[in-house]
Amino acid sequence: MVRCRRQDREGSKSKGAPVQKRSWRGHVVVPVKALEVPVSAGGTPEYAERLASKQITRLLTWASAKIVLAEFDGIGNEGDLALAPTATRIEQWPDYGSLVYLMEEVPLTDPDAWMNKAMELSPSLAVRLLEVRKRCAAEFDFKLLSELLQEEVVRANRQLMQEYVKNTSGKSLQQNGDD
Repeated sequence: MVRCRRQDREGSKSKGAPVQKRSWRGHVVVPVKALEVPVSAGGTPEYAERLASKQITRLLTWASAKIVLAEFDGIGNEGDLALAPTATRIEQWPDYGSLVYLMEEVPLTDPDAWMNKAMELSPSLAVRLLEVRKRCAAEFDFKLLSELLQEEVVRANRQLMQEYVKNTSGKSLQQNGDD
């Protein structure tokens, strides 16, 4: 059984312990100040927080694009019949057209590559996106994220175990008192 375990920057589990790489089922486990994540031999060691950081950066890049798009559209104009059609707005505002192109045609798999493409299309749009992404990162509630994540894992684990027990035994873990 693999256990998620935190270690300090030097890789020690307790004060004074030496740094050691371990092997588990053909994978190298690299100790860092994070969750240990087994990687295939020859693979680049990653840890859970680094992977999550990449995904949060991707999320914040997407959020910044949605925020800037809403600013272009004029927040609150959703029901405004006088709002110009998208094609007209693309012609009137080149940055708007660039953003629509980015959001529709450029996959956001790598946020840095996506921002580089934004810089190629429109430096002023890219700077605006970078500023909004920075603001989003500053306002992001990591404590709330941690709490929600822990609640979601507990909920999902409980649900999966209940389904497993029900499927294998025909009974539910939550039996009502009237059964």
